Amino acid sequence: MPKDRAVPAEARAEALGDRIGEPTVSVVRFMPDQTRLYQKASFIGTILQDVGLPRSSSQDVDEFALEIGPEQVELADADVVFFTAYGPEADTTQSQVTSTPLWSNLGAVRGGRIYAVPDDYWMLGIGIQAANLVLDDLERLLADGALPRGRSGSSSAGRTGPAGRGNPSGDPKPRPAPRGRSRGDEGAQA
Repeated sequence: MPKDRAVPAEARAEALGDRIGEPTVSVVRFMPDQTRLYQKASFIGTILQDVGLPRSSSQDVDEFALEIGPEQVELADADVVFFTAYGPEADTTQSQVTSTPLWSNLGAVRGGRIYAVPDDYWMLGIGIQAANLVLDDLERLLADGALPRGRSGSSSAGRTGPAGRGNPSGDPKPRPAPRGRSRGDEGAQA
């Protein structure tokens, strides 16, 4: 649902954070030949910080991104995992990573708190329009009781968000991004 764009994004982010609580959040991007965890100095890291969402320890640093191999996927675990794919899924590391037992054992995957989000504005977007689209997604996926408030992944394991959101079945193969947005090669690779 469209939000009032007259409200500054920072104020909207802060108000949204009050409604979401403080689940730890991880952001994974599957790319050709690499998988990245996005940290605080990235566009998405700035938005998540404005909302007040704590980051997993591997992402709670003032850097842009951390490149990981499939054997390091446990670094992506958090209460909630958001993921994107740069380009067609078949051309990325997504199936290589998500088909492993390490991925299946992530608390967010087991708990059904993993969400495909559009690469075009979560990663390639910049500015207020992209920030507002990300805030729309965060509100739709996490606000108003979708997650336990103030809990860690271990204490909320097994909990799923409302039906139809993310991947409540816990299937290690994540669902495609919402809204049917293209994940083609438009824009520069971030």
